Parts: sequence; structure tokens; C-alpha cells
Amino acid sequence: DFAGDVQDFCSSSTFSDVKINVDKKTIPAHKIVLAAHSSVLMKMLTTDFKESTTNCIDVGDVSFGIFEHFLKYLYSGKIGEQSDVGFTEIKELYLLAHLYDVSALKQECVLKISQLLTLDNVCDALRIAYKYDDDNFKQIAKNFAAGHMEDLIASEIWKQLVKDFPEAGYEVMLNFFPRKQKG
Repeated sequence: DFAGDVQDFCSSSTFSDVKINVDKKTIPAHKIVLAAHSSVLMKMLTTDFKESTTNCIDVGDVSFGIFEHFLKYLYSGKIGEQSDVGFTEIKELYLLAHLYDVSALKQECVLKISQLLTLDNVCDALRIAYKYDDDNFKQIAKNFAAGHMEDLIASEIWKQLVKDFPEAGYEVMLNFFPRKQKG
């Protein structure tokens, strides 16, 4: 199938026309695949950015493994298997998808995060959802937090979240109180 055929070119130097430097390693890639999924990468590769003349993209502040997951998604439309992609990796992948404006990947990450939410990471999820003003992400994280409010409210991570993002705390509490009245 077509998607499988394209996926075979991921990290392959066959017909590659751009190199991506990340975490002191170089990955061959294909401009058409990058530009098809990311308006940011398209601009970098087609306008007066240095990447369009050097055919080289330098990526900072991300590990090779996370960028490799990002690239595999661009070529296949799939995030890695659950066994090798946990909350931390999905969170970093979400941030990369936001940076490069890959909305389909952002949506996939939110879906995966919704399956991985715990009391230990819900405040981190809320922080990201509010920082990047992602309404769907906010709703999922707020619902989870409201469902676990009695356990969450005394925690230091909750107190810090409310201090940094008071709107998140307020909206979670709005979701929590109707639940209490029904129960």
C-alpha cells in the first residue's frame, strides 16, 4: 500500500534531499514528506530561511529518539507502539508537533495522553494544555482531574499548577462541583 511504501523511505538516504541534524546525529529525509505535513517545515524549506539553501535542518532542544518518533509519524501517520512511547515521550512529541504545526499529530498525542493520565501526570498535562491553549486537551485533562479531585487537591503539584495557571484550577473545580452534587 502507498502509506507503507512511503514509510519505507523514513530515515533512508534513497532519494533524500534534506538532512536533519538532531542530538549530534544526522537523519536523511525528504522535503516533500516534511512539507506535506508541516507548514513550518514547508516555510523553512521554500523561503529565505537558510534551510532552503543548505538543505540541512538543525533541530535543538529535543532528543534524537523523540525526533525519530516525530519523523516516523510524518512518514507513516502512526505514533510508535505503547511499549516504547509513554507519557513523557508523548508529551515531548506533542510539544514538537506544536512547534512544527502538525495538527494531526497533536490530536493523536492528546488521544494517547488521555489513555496515559494518572494523578502523577495530570497537572503536567493541564499545564501543557493551558500553555498551548488546546481546548480538546484542556477538556480531557480537566475531566480527569475533576474525577480525582479529592486525591489531587492536597498535592504540591496541584498547588503549584493553580499558582501558575489559576484558570486551570478554576475550570477543574467547575467540573468537580457538579459531580459532587450528583453523587
